[in-house]
Amino acid sequence: MKFFRINIYLTIKYFFFSLFSSHKKITNKINKYLKFYSNKNEIILTSQLRVGFKLVLNYLKEKNPKKNEIIVNSYNLAEMINICQNTNLKVKYAKLNNNLFCDFLNNLSNICYLFF
Repeated sequence: MKFFRINIYLTIKYFFFSLFSSHKKITNKINKYLKFYSNKNEIILTSQLRVGFKLVLNYLKEKNPKKNEIIVNSYNLAEMINICQNTNLKVKYAKLNNNLFCDFLNNLSNICYLFF
């Protein structure tokens, strides 16, 4: 028999409250706060990092259609690499040394994104 390994410390009262309450007011407050302090016109809140990463990659790919490569750290999560590959980007792994960009200086014309 397998046991569920994640412990959720949530009382029943708050559990039912979260099911029947509207999160629209809280989301609007967060949006207003972030827009005010970041001086941005639009903000998109996502539930997971990979969703936001996918949106950013799609936006950058739309703005720069000729650029099709991305440089990522070699110790990045496999699911983030899969997102890059699913958006038809060539994944380049950065070497972990002091001269990190020496290999890529000649090929910067077709490298669009840089995430660390």
